Amino acid sequence: MLDIGIACEHICLGAAELGLGTCMMGWLKEKLIRELLSIPKNREIKLVISLGYLSSDVTRRKVRKNVKDIINYNEY
Repeated sequence: MLDIGIACEHICLGAAELGLGTCMMGWLKEKLIRELLSIPKNREIKLVISLGYLSSDVTRRKVRKNVKDIINYNEY
């Protein structure tokens, strides 16, 4: 699974460099995906990456938590 994660990270970073948007999905309907993509039953589906160009009318504002809300020192 570690190797899959590393490979997928590189795919997503490369896609972003080309102006593409991605979304990694580990929670999926395996049977539906298997049928849709004609994937043989002897192959496992560990992760799916959606890939495409973002719509030009989409505006997304990132909302980040304050660092003090997510980091603790010497305690839980």
